[in-house]
Amino acid sequence: MVELKDGTLELTRGTVVYVRNENASGHVVNGIHPAVVIQNDIGNKYSPTVIVAFLTSKVKRLDMKTHVVLQNYDNLRVSVVKTEQMATIDKRDILSVVEKLRLEDMARVDVAVRVSLGLGVN
Repeated sequence: MVELKDGTLELTRGTVVYVRNENASGHVVNGIHPAVVIQNDIGNKYSPTVIVAFLTSKVKRLDMKTHVVLQNYDNLRVSVVKTEQMATIDKRDILSVVEKLRLEDMARVDVAVRVSLGLGVN
């Protein structure tokens, strides 16, 4: 992540960030949590918002096709990307950058997103 002269963020797909997601209710992720940017880089460049999928360090329900385990990262503990917990957030709610996912992990996230959205993958 790079802060540009106009104060906006330059994010790329696959970047793990800490996000402030307040005022959520029920089973929606609330508070400060890590998330991976899943939006395309054109949207990341021009939009004031970004689409993310939230992570959890509670490694369970690995049988779910919408969950992707991330491990062996320097700045990220073993985590699960929960693609059933996607959200559009304002870039101003991004607090910091944590890590960039490896290509093979991002490919697995892509499959899980397609499963979550019902886009031809079971």
